[in-house]
Amino acid sequence: MKILIGSLFIIIITGCKQKPNDSINIAAVHASGAFITEYDHSNLALRIKGARIVKKEGDNIFNITGSVEGFSSYNVPFSVEHFSETVQYSGGNINDVKNWQCLEVYVGKKRIK
Repeated sequence: MKILIGSLFIIIITGCKQKPNDSINIAAVHASGAFITEYDHSNLALRIKGARIVKKEGDNIFNITGSVEGFSSYNVPFSVEHFSETVQYSGGNINDVKNWQCLEVYVGKKRIK
């Protein structure tokens, strides 16, 4: 009986400490990666590096920040910059990039869109 109660207590504590899976934040991160490569007009190929932070700004508007790494034409890492992107969800399937709109993108201090 003690083992059953102890096991139940551990399961409850473990479940309370886990963060809920917020699928719209994950979809916003996915959309942001697609927009950065779409609006990049430099000689470097930009790739998102590391974790990204999502902040909800308003109704279906999200600000995603993180790091982006630039690669030269020889596929050699060239530079690492901070990026900030604001995206808006317009409705429909959250995993479809077509249902997201890019409002603005900054890489370093340069505005891309």
